[in-house]
Amino acid sequence: MKIAARLPIPAYRVANSRPTPELSPEAANRLKLLEQRHAMRGEGMTATKAAAILRVPRACLFRWQSRLRERGLRSLEPDSRRPRNVRRPMREPALVNAVIAQRTAPPRFGKGRIAVLLRRRGWKVSASAVGRILADAKRRGALREPPRPGVARRKPRPARAYAVRKPRAYRPTRPGDLVQIDALDVLFVLPPHSPKLNGHVERGRRTHIEEFITSTTGS
Repeated sequence: MKIAARLPIPAYRVANSRPTPELSPEAANRLKLLEQRHAMRGEGMTATKAAAILRVPRACLFRWQSRLRERGLRSLEPDSRRPRNVRRPMREPALVNAVIAQRTAPPRFGKGRIAVLLRRRGWKVSASAVGRILADAKRRGALREPPRPGVARRKPRPARAYAVRKPRAYRPTRPGDLVQIDALDVLFVLPPHSPKLNGHVERGRRTHIEEFITSTTGS
């Protein structure tokens, strides 16, 4: 079968028209292909030859045309390609129970330390696998985390000599001249837009809250 090297003139006229603005680029392209096919068919070209020129399977063109006729323009949007039957995680119930028991036992270690403790007990598990097990247990309601203490609200500036912003010209010269701790009422207040100064202490504060403070009782 001989295929024409160029499209018919009506097809180029349709291709240069502006696509419908409410459609995605892929849906607009499908609509343009259907209009080109319609123009070719109007000139007497067969459906097989039109599909060969457009380089689109004839079955796809018929399917898009049927959708457009029955459900309108929105039916040209691409369907989800997610498989109907997805693989479910294969986790041993004993491992899941061991992870949850280790997490709920004080101190509440993170996924990295839990993985180390479980490997010492003979389990072959990684930190990322422990994290997925914990996330799934929280989603199912099998693991209930204790409420975290709220972040301290902004306090009015006290009229006292401490808890002031670190002077820009201050430069520590010896070990101990500047100590960073997570306290809002002593030493210097960190300047704004300085994540490098605040990262380590905030990471340490969260570790203390999750693994110790929320796992202990009393004053």
